[in-house]
Amino acid sequence: MATPVKRSRINDQQDEEDPSGREGENGNSENVQTDESENDESMEDSTSTDEDESSSDSPSSESCSDTDVSSDAETESEFFTSEEEDNYSGENELFLFNCEPFVSCSFAEETEYDSADDPIETAGAAYSNKKAIKLMPTDTQGPYEFQRERCTKIENLPRCVECYYHPTDFTKRCRFMNFRKVGYGMQKGRYRFPTSEKCYKEQLESADETDKSNSETPFTPRQCTVEQFAYILFYTRHPFSKMLKAEKDFRHDYRKATTKSVKDIPLKLNIRYDVLCDICLLAIFNLHTMCRKCGFCVCMTCFCERLSASLNANEVDGMSDDYLWYLCTDRSTSIHVPAMMELCYCHDNLHPLKIDDTVKQLQMKYRKFAWQKVCQVSTELDNDSLPDVEHCFTNNGKLLILKQPYREENIAHFRKHWRRALPVVIQNVKTTSQFWRPSYLRRQQRNATAMQYKITDCSTEEVLSSVSYSKFWDGFEDRRKRIHNPNKCNTTRKLKVCSHTDCYGFMDLFQICRCFQLQDRPRNGGLAQMLPSTFADFYSATPMSNYVDHKNAAFNLALALPDHVIKPDLKLKLCIGYEMFPHMNIATTNLHSDINDSVNILTWTSIPKNMSKRRMHDSILQQLAQEGLDEQTMNMARERIKDVGALWTVFKPSDTKKLRRYIINLQFPNRPVLYYDPLHDGTCYLDATARADLVRRGIQPIMFLQMRNEAVFIPAGAAHQILNLQCCVTATMEFISPEGINRSLKISSELQTLSFEHINRGNQLQIQNIIYYSSLEAIKALEKAGSSPPDGINANEDT
Repeated sequence: MATPVKRSRINDQQDEEDPSGREGENGNSENVQTDESENDESMEDSTSTDEDESSSDSPSSESCSDTDVSSDAETESEFFTSEEEDNYSGENELFLFNCEPFVSCSFAEETEYDSADDPIETAGAAYSNKKAIKLMPTDTQGPYEFQRERCTKIENLPRCVECYYHPTDFTKRCRFMNFRKVGYGMQKGRYRFPTSEKCYKEQLESADETDKSNSETPFTPRQCTVEQFAYILFYTRHPFSKMLKAEKDFRHDYRKATTKSVKDIPLKLNIRYDVLCDICLLAIFNLHTMCRKCGFCVCMTCFCERLSASLNANEVDGMSDDYLWYLCTDRSTSIHVPAMMELCYCHDNLHPLKIDDTVKQLQMKYRKFAWQKVCQVSTELDNDSLPDVEHCFTNNGKLLILKQPYREENIAHFRKHWRRALPVVIQNVKTTSQFWRPSYLRRQQRNATAMQYKITDCSTEEVLSSVSYSKFWDGFEDRRKRIHNPNKCNTTRKLKVCSHTDCYGFMDLFQICRCFQLQDRPRNGGLAQMLPSTFADFYSATPMSNYVDHKNAAFNLALALPDHVIKPDLKLKLCIGYEMFPHMNIATTNLHSDINDSVNILTWTSIPKNMSKRRMHDSILQQLAQEGLDEQTMNMARERIKDVGALWTVFKPSDTKKLRRYIINLQFPNRPVLYYDPLHDGTCYLDATARADLVRRGIQPIMFLQMRNEAVFIPAGAAHQILNLQCCVTATMEFISPEGINRSLKISSELQTLSFEHINRGNQLQIQNIIYYSSLEAIKALEKAGSSPPDGINANEDT
């Protein structure tokens, strides 16, 4: 079939006026075909060769009749209560949608027909304008195979959104590949969808072993203790409960809005690719709705928003309607409405009719095997008795400093502080300096391409694609070789620097050198392949390995994701930046908050050539004095002036709302602002004057100095900014900790309010999948351990 060149229905309407333009595109006549989509009798033959689902590993497949879970034993969340009256049999679930009537997207002459969303009355006829259309014979024994090619290469089948609107753009992934089953032989022109995990069995067995996820290291089962799994479940059980309750609520909302059955619905396993909502462009966890003709997907939130809308949708631009919902590629259907959308799911155990059984099984296992251990975790966390390790507090107890990085007893102090979402500094980290020298890093990556690094002008936040890798390193080592400000005639450049009077301060940058930062290096490819010695040295030196180890960190929940799920990009990265002398009120890294936790180790500090060291040291001490740091920090800076690295300003996550409102009111007084978030945009730096104003308003920043070979742990959701006082090389590792999972989930929801063009909008990190798989992993491990609560313990106690 010839590749179409049309992009929208405006083009289609023009072609209808000139039929000659379509001649010869497809010589075959249009065949509209159908089959009963929900006729159990017609499905028996095609499913007889498949075994019933009876996996003993699945929570939904286990019988809970042996265990009496009383009504008094309702747990932490109300979602355990079941209100579903239907039972999910698990039978006859091989395929759904035996090709109800459709109009092909082959751009041959198309036939109009009424919407086929209602059940088909017969297998031998479809209706167009209330007239029967002749169909091909029905053969339930015909062969069906997963679609292996793009829709543009298959005749007489509806095309997905990508293949219809972008037929020649092969960077767009066809959403029906490895999802829709197409018929051959007598079944040609018909299609079906898998409705259970066993339908994917052959596909998973034949998958290319080299087609792995984007994890820096392959997934291997983690060797965690029972106590560690109990600690994880202590923090994940509540968000996990809320997620399952939201799934059940949406099931009822969908049935109420569409009156459709949810018994046999398509299962879309997100094998090595994300399932995204076409409205908000965010990742989908499980339940969502889909158009079976074009694959158009809508998440639960966007679907419910459309249900509450009062206006009827109209076509506006040939591609979408008033609500920015794509038009269906089948022109007979045109505008998508909620009633025509089919329910779809991504996790076999969370089928709408399985979810009640799944919840009961998880509840039973939690009560029987996990409850006692979780209670012990709660008791230990409330215990004020901590081991004796060398440590101290600054910033009125808001900053914990541990001085012996590799003592196992540090974990108790770290956890108690970390669960409060406060930063932690660990001193005396032992790195090997030869692997972090600028000359070594430059030599090892002398052939680096522009795709492997991002150089940013710290004063303007502009990404400079014209600055070469070697030019950056020249300026890092020698100040005279730095690129100068090209606007020498303009002595006042506008910078985004917050103060209590004017968010935009004007700085005199006449003929000064530009300060650059090499961010997130390497961008493509892991550091393990590009700098193996540096990579190994980081992990051997990093404290709290149970949180950051790349292979078996018990408390890095991202490692719980299986291979077939796309893993978040939490690889080790390098951030290399110039010092900000002499204008040290310009940020190296602007104020921002992250969806994940992170550890930042300062591995190298230096002063570039052709700069007065004495003048530089005096300027550093003067700047620290102006910042109002305590005397202990000032003494440390004087004694170890060569190791002084970066000045950090961190805010508690609980202050985020007030901090955001303060900045917006300064930048845009007396007027509303849409699709803007200063903490996610990273467009401002709070100077000393602004910070003093925040203190008067009850927002107390946590300020501290990072020295060479110190590790700084920053919790998810804590807004922070960084100012380099000398040239610095920092290694950053991101992770997802149990203590921060709720904050990560909250930030994930905040990102949904940003504009589609926002750089951080899609940074969802698969948080819901992380909660789901880490919770299941913990429950399974505790079940295997077989620990049950002793007699006399009140199972109704809220833990």
